Amino acid sequence: MVPLIRKMLKIMGWALLTFVVVISGFLLFMMLTEYNPDQPFKAEIIGRATETAKAKRDFTLLSWNIGYCGMGAEMDFFYDGGKQVIPEESRFQRYFNGITTYIRERDTVDLFLLQELDIRSKRAYYTDEPDAVSRVLPGYCHAFAMNYDCRFVPVPLFRPMGYVKGGLATWSRMAPETAIGIPFKTNFPWPERLFSLKRCFLLMRFNLDNGRELVVINTHNSAFDEEGDLRRKEVAILSQYMTQEYARGNFVIAGGDWNSNPRGFDPTLVTSGDKVVKLEVPVDTALFPGWHFLYDPKRTGNRFADMPYIKGETRTTLIDFFIASPNLEIREVKTLDCGFAYTDHEPIMVRIHIPDETLLTHED
Repeated sequence: MVPLIRKMLKIMGWALLTFVVVISGFLLFMMLTEYNPDQPFKAEIIGRATETAKAKRDFTLLSWNIGYCGMGAEMDFFYDGGKQVIPEESRFQRYFNGITTYIRERDTVDLFLLQELDIRSKRAYYTDEPDAVSRVLPGYCHAFAMNYDCRFVPVPLFRPMGYVKGGLATWSRMAPETAIGIPFKTNFPWPERLFSLKRCFLLMRFNLDNGRELVVINTHNSAFDEEGDLRRKEVAILSQYMTQEYARGNFVIAGGDWNSNPRGFDPTLVTSGDKVVKLEVPVDTALFPGWHFLYDPKRTGNRFADMPYIKGETRTTLIDFFIASPNLEIREVKTLDCGFAYTDHEPIMVRIHIPDETLLTHED
């Protein structure tokens, strides 16, 4: 009996040692391959735009988190308390076709600010989504800022997401002067950091004929940040960049998925028939004094993914919006109703105008 017990203990010891070695080796591999930029990086401008921004005074912008074409109405998501991880391939293809068709049919928009585009990730069936969007937007150029490049996401345990590479991108009918990705450097603690997004924003500059610039920012801020500390830091960083640009006399607008409610959001004004939730981490009221918060107060634009979308039952909120500098005039703000058919976000479109009285060349 004693020799048998000793043999069993020896086997258990070797099994434990093997487990520790495998886990340690996996974590070491993830640390060595971690994507974690800590400095602004040049985002390559791909394609050729057919227009110039120099003499334009009116601009339309559309922001949309496309959820890597995997988060349509039938999906829930395990991170949000649901059960599903990756849609069936036929369902993914339906979402993908719906999103690209919707974008193609709105090719009069000047700038598309898209978030959560994947590049040959497992969860997107190895589709190059930025390339697919470019194919339906001839005459546009675009820049891509990567915020997720993980060799292997190990959760959920029995159906891991595996390789994920993605980010945010802006398509423009006008040729920008520069495009820069700027890391927020607001990461989760180790080891969760190894498998999480490395949040950033994408800044494009367009020269105007008055010596100033139109500065367009595409952002996707932190989620699953229960206390909201990361989101608060990210909005403060954006505020600093944006107010500096405005102080230089530039025209500034930022749009995207903020994962926070905009200032002034009132759920009682929503008339879409959706169940509305107000988040505990709104944009700090001390930031952006006098700036325009652009959103449609009658509609929400994001649904919770703890269940498939059922109108009136699924919780929704408003986290996709724009913030524009005081020297811009706002002509239109509209959340477009897709019924969350293709992704867990609705697109929001704005039209802005640069008023004539501001068209004065800077004095040295």
